[in-house]
Amino acid sequence: MWKLRKYLDLEIKHREGISLRLALERDYHVDHILPMSSFNVEECGDPIFRECWALKNLRAIPAEENLAKGATIVGNSADMLIVDDVLDHAPSTEESVRMIEEDEEQALIGELNERSLG
Repeated sequence: MWKLRKYLDLEIKHREGISLRLALERDYHVDHILPMSSFNVEECGDPIFRECWALKNLRAIPAEENLAKGATIVGNSADMLIVDDVLDHAPSTEESVRMIEEDEEQALIGELNERSLG
């Protein structure tokens, strides 16, 4: 679960410049980029289940937007090519976690530097 939190925090910071905590306070939902209904999942252990719930298929979006889109893929064919490209080139979970940890470390170093100078 912590990997999901860290990944979504990185994803929303990159896309919207806000923290996951702030996004959740603003009533964001976890959205499946490719809707759950587009996967033929028969049981939790299926490889297709893992694709459906892969971190690279999840994002945090405003609740209104998520409810409005429902089980559809929003956008045109060109948008789908972008989604496919994003899914194909998204960093692995391990890489995402490493990037988040590096960002947190840099933020901590910056904060310590500010305190020592202030």
